[in-house]
Amino acid sequence: MKKIMLIFVLLLMSLTGCWDRAELEEVGFVIGLAFDPNHDNPKTFDTTFHVAIPSAFSGGAAEGDSGGNSPFFNITSTGVTNFNMIRDINKRRSRSLNFEHLKVIVINEELARQAFITGVLDLYTRDHEMRRKTHVLVSKGDAKEVYMDKLPLEDMPAISIEMIEDNSPQVLEMIETRDIGTISEKMNANQSYLISGINKEQREDMKISGAALMRSKDNKMITWLSEEDVKGYNWVMGKAENGIVEATAEEGESFVFEVTSHDTKVHYIREDDENLFNVIIKTEGTFSESWIPGLEIDNAETIKKMEQIISEKIENQATTLINKMQEEWFCDVFYFGSLIKRKEYQYWKQIREDWEGEAGLFKEANVEVDVEVKISHYMTQEKTS
Repeated sequence: MKKIMLIFVLLLMSLTGCWDRAELEEVGFVIGLAFDPNHDNPKTFDTTFHVAIPSAFSGGAAEGDSGGNSPFFNITSTGVTNFNMIRDINKRRSRSLNFEHLKVIVINEELARQAFITGVLDLYTRDHEMRRKTHVLVSKGDAKEVYMDKLPLEDMPAISIEMIEDNSPQVLEMIETRDIGTISEKMNANQSYLISGINKEQREDMKISGAALMRSKDNKMITWLSEEDVKGYNWVMGKAENGIVEATAEEGESFVFEVTSHDTKVHYIREDDENLFNVIIKTEGTFSESWIPGLEIDNAETIKKMEQIISEKIENQATTLINKMQEEWFCDVFYFGSLIKRKEYQYWKQIREDWEGEAGLFKEANVEVDVEVKISHYMTQEKTS
């Protein structure tokens, strides 16, 4: 549907006769951007522009495509500023670049670890052509690789990436989409935050999972969060609705719990100069799949036992990530500090510069996690003879 809408918009633009609008045939619509380090000259970086060719949808040939059926082409420029590289493309291609339909920005991990994102987003938040809803991801390996191959079902890789990210509410291992606007807000608020990870080995399938941890004080990536870490994050942030939990019963066999509703509340008090947080996770869902022989799922005692197993797994995932953030990375990605700011503003003004970091108060905060699980439905189970 998004592909159809994009084509419709592009074709509609071709029908307009406004004196200040470029004709469709004179514009290259940038759908995706990739930023990679230039290893020949570390002071520069490479920008790959993923450009849509509207004529290809009606059978026209894409530039540089001998088969005449590619709906996009990629072109890379090297430099030290975004604006100069955009102008460089004008010296090499007939169409000037237009960013009004930019879907995705992918930043190489090496650059993300150098606070590169601050400079990149400066242009893409200033320019009136840029979309604040453009998705931002960090790549493991070359960022430009994600645009090299057409994926099944969609004609352009950037649209595939955007649509995969839109699946995040159904995938517990994926964080909520991070766009230019959201990241800009986190940077301005001096908050640590996460960006979705994307991985595509050369000529292999693409996958969006895990997350890059961005530190507030210098806006640098400091580590990768695993898929298991992201699960814990989503439980704490109340973003686990529609996810699934694979758990193991006492017998060693597996079963699946599918979340249908989920809510997390965080309570804060300051007592005896100690910051106390209580994370209360409530989730309800369906017993969806069982590999346990002879399980009597309609038995109340059995249901209670299954709920306890699920509860312990969720608590472990949430607590493990909280501990990592406090003891290893010293970053408050849960925004507990914002809760202090709302509840104890005068106190927050005194400690906000000392909240994160190895010697910060976030490290010393007392965080308890309570989980309540309810299996509200266990589907139809027919007895077999």
